[in-house]
Amino acid sequence: MIRLLTLAVTLALAPAAASAERWMLHKRPSAAPGAGECALSALGENGARIELTMRDANRRKSDFRLVLWLAPGSRATIPVADGETFLSFASSGQKSTPLTGKLRGTGKRGIFSHDFPSLDAMRAFVTETARGPVLYVAGPHATPHTELLARFHVSEGTRAMNALLSCNFPIR
Repeated sequence: MIRLLTLAVTLALAPAAASAERWMLHKRPSAAPGAGECALSALGENGARIELTMRDANRRKSDFRLVLWLAPGSRATIPVADGETFLSFASSGQKSTPLTGKLRGTGKRGIFSHDFPSLDAMRAFVTETARGPVLYVAGPHATPHTELLARFHVSEGTRAMNALLSCNFPIR
């Protein structure tokens, strides 16, 4: 009885997984000095994952990209062939923003990628469209009765973007 009570209290007080609740910053150094990739990622309720990446080389930022790994089985719910399409992104109570990119299937999962034309475009997406508290992702032919592709619990988009911008690698 005491063991069960202890287990119940431990589970009740355990924090939720950080990646399911907020943006996480990742640094991936490359072999070249002062260079690498910086990324913000979040894990969705259904196992989908969103990642915003940029390259940093000697404090110069480039290659601004969004990649969405769909939850297993979600690719089959998008009635378009692999290739150019758009997905809609919206935070709670906001109008959706369509992003055009490439959709491709990889087994049971699908991957959508969008290249932002500039750092400012990526910043606007993070601080305005993906500001939270919940970011919704819908397919190209979504209606109010369509199942969402993903739902992410993210917040503090400005703070997350500032963390991404401050990401850099030591110049040796």
